[in-house]
Amino acid sequence: MQPVRSLAGFPEPFDLETGLLEKIAALIAPGVAIERGEGQAIISRDSEILEQLLQGSNHEPAIRLWVNHQCLVTTAAVARKKEFVEACQQAELWGWPVHVRASGGSTIVHRPGILNISLFQSGEGLSSSLGAAYQSLTGILVSALGALGIHADTGPVPGCYCDGQYNVRVKGRRIAGTACHRKNRGERYAQVLHAAMLVSGDLQTDMDIVSRFERLLGIDRCYAADACRSIEMVLALDFDQIAASQLALDGEVE
Repeated sequence: MQPVRSLAGFPEPFDLETGLLEKIAALIAPGVAIERGEGQAIISRDSEILEQLLQGSNHEPAIRLWVNHQCLVTTAAVARKKEFVEACQQAELWGWPVHVRASGGSTIVHRPGILNISLFQSGEGLSSSLGAAYQSLTGILVSALGALGIHADTGPVPGCYCDGQYNVRVKGRRIAGTACHRKNRGERYAQVLHAAMLVSGDLQTDMDIVSRFERLLGIDRCYAADACRSIEMVLALDFDQIAASQLALDGEVE
């Protein structure tokens, strides 16, 4: 078990192995409950809400916080590959069922320890630029991480799976990947900005399972083992650095 620690954002000692996901969720969207579901149903809820927004509903949530069971989530483009069905069958045997999302990009991991954030926007006329839309989501995440004492920014992270221009990064490593899905109907638009935030868990296994699945599809990409960081890892590293500095200072005093 990780030791109980006091860090920025945690006024009281905090156990890194319990409650961290709930802590960051409360900082991202205070008062919003975390939805917990399984497989395609919880993924497809984003598309259902988009459809309702396109119909003019004002009763849908502005933001969802949700956690999925262990699975791989890929795109419609990947699902059209001739090797897809056989690759899914193999992944199922590994304990990683495969589901399809509406947004673009490439294959990612869902599991406990990864917090999904879906931010919905809708209106009449032209929607905001893509960059501004992403900023509305990444700004929330960067601010929440800042409340934990974690300095984050946005940009690409070469070497991580499903890389993009709007990752949330900590010291050049991805802590959250993002995607966007837009729909229009007449003069009305609706869009969802999605982020998958790495809170805790085995990131090496995440990378390995994505690589194995993609190889079955004839996709040969090389990912860097240190391209990603979880919040748990960042907080633990920060604590260790603080502890080492304190030990050094104590030694000087003696």
